[in-house]
Amino acid sequence: MTATVQAPERLPTPKRRRPATASLAAVEGRRLLRHPFVVAGASLTVLLLLQATWGQAPVLQRDAIATGAALFPLAAATLLAVNLAVLRSRRHGAEELYTTVLTTPRQRTAAHLASLAWPVALGGALVAADLVYLIVLGAVGAPNPFELAAGPAIVALAGAVGVLLARVVPSTVAGPLALVAFGGIFVQNGVGSYSRPPSGWDWLQPWISLNAAAAELAVRPAGWHVAYLAGLAAVAGAAALLRHGLHASTLLAGGLAVAVAVGGAVMQGQDVDHADPAALAAFADGASSTQTCETRGTVTYCAYHDYQPWTHRWDAAVRPVLQRLPDEVASQPLRIRQLVAGHAGRAESPAVVSDDVHPTVAWGRASGLGDAQLALTTVVASRAVGLPTADQQREPPDDMPGADPDFIESGPCAPREEARAVVALWLAGQATPQTESSLRAMVGDTPYGIDTARTDGADEPGTYFLFELYQLAGAVGRYTATAPGVEWPWREAAYAVQLLDRPDDRVAAALHADWDHLTDPSTTTDELAAALDLERVPTLAEALVAAGTPPERAEELTRTPSLLDRGFPPCA
Repeated sequence: MTATVQAPERLPTPKRRRPATASLAAVEGRRLLRHPFVVAGASLTVLLLLQATWGQAPVLQRDAIATGAALFPLAAATLLAVNLAVLRSRRHGAEELYTTVLTTPRQRTAAHLASLAWPVALGGALVAADLVYLIVLGAVGAPNPFELAAGPAIVALAGAVGVLLARVVPSTVAGPLALVAFGGIFVQNGVGSYSRPPSGWDWLQPWISLNAAAAELAVRPAGWHVAYLAGLAAVAGAAALLRHGLHASTLLAGGLAVAVAVGGAVMQGQDVDHADPAALAAFADGASSTQTCETRGTVTYCAYHDYQPWTHRWDAAVRPVLQRLPDEVASQPLRIRQLVAGHAGRAESPAVVSDDVHPTVAWGRASGLGDAQLALTTVVASRAVGLPTADQQREPPDDMPGADPDFIESGPCAPREEARAVVALWLAGQATPQTESSLRAMVGDTPYGIDTARTDGADEPGTYFLFELYQLAGAVGRYTATAPGVEWPWREAAYAVQLLDRPDDRVAAALHADWDHLTDPSTTTDELAAALDLERVPTLAEALVAAGTPPERAEELTRTPSLLDRGFPPCA
């Protein structure tokens, strides 16, 4: 007799359950992403990322630095949100209920620290999206990956501090007070301004803005700084865990974190103090090894290697100006050589600087394109009509109180009542639709920008007016490496705008027919207006009277020498 023995049915292997700490971290991480503070912080971060490059052509090595500051709102929001999350049981009066759960207080603190991976990942995603956005816009250069990592590291540090504050000072007031205190210290130090370069000690702060005219000239120990931030975040996390008792693993992690933080702090200071001045000077002076040159017709364009794609952008603005010049003027060789703002003339003689045109490492985009193009075309047009393209040396007026007769200063001139100023501004304004729009906006609708306002108790209205187009001088100073050279008078600009209302070919033909006379320094603006049949633009005194200023007061305002007049003498 035989019997059949059946094998027992194999039961399915149960799935391994995640540790309670990991499960709690995942829940808390998702809650952080949905927290109103974090949502608002992320939204503000997006706005700051867009604002940083809204009107500027993107340069990745420069714009990567701005991402650190842009993530500050997300970091602050993370600190507040995770601080409230750790204090949730205390805020809800549920401390006793937590004694019935499986997780210990230490595990819950560890879970909150682990939950910071979600907002940190969100910060990294925002930085990556911004990088893709800039590349799509035609960015030049290459970002420093450590600069990109600084923002998410700041988010991690802020979150760890939020957890630590909740365990050390279990009050909802501690988080906001910590943010206010840090903001005050950061603003008080003024780090990141052009007033002083950051020292090694300054880098103990979470972030330092770009305080140089170009990212290539800024000494930024980005790699060591990220290590320092990561070490600080780990120190804060370990300190929060130590509130639940001494554990060997926590002590070991805390010791390693302190070593990383201290090591990063020391090394970043050494990087700042031991920068190579020769390499920085070579870039600032535009050494041939740092630039790529190409010739298009009579124009030679030289740009730093990373900025070489900008050559076609410069040419798109310069070419229309040259096309409106007489052949004998347009045929003269022209060199467009990129330099860092404020560094023109360091390696060259003043004669060479005044003959070349020096765009900087900044260029406009979208709403800023017109100002950038107008700055470049204004300098090219100034060169064509014989106006200076850089500040000129001059002696101070003899009657200036306390003036040193041996002191020679440099500054711009103002070609008031000079016809060639009208010619130059028309050439610059007609180059592109954007330059025309920018010039018209700078001139405005109110003659000389006159504004009258009566203050309380005053006998007569106060009068405010401008002689020059300060916006144009500012654009030239920003987008060209040499100082503006010319402070453009409002009256001459108003005549140039009248010429913009006429067909370009017709205006160019009229200018060519009498070019030598109209660009002669002795030819007045009124002569040009009569020759080209322009509607007369009122003088400043006439405009003041028309605006309601008493005639005697208007004459007094225009006759009294002012600091403005002394600062900008005639160009002729």
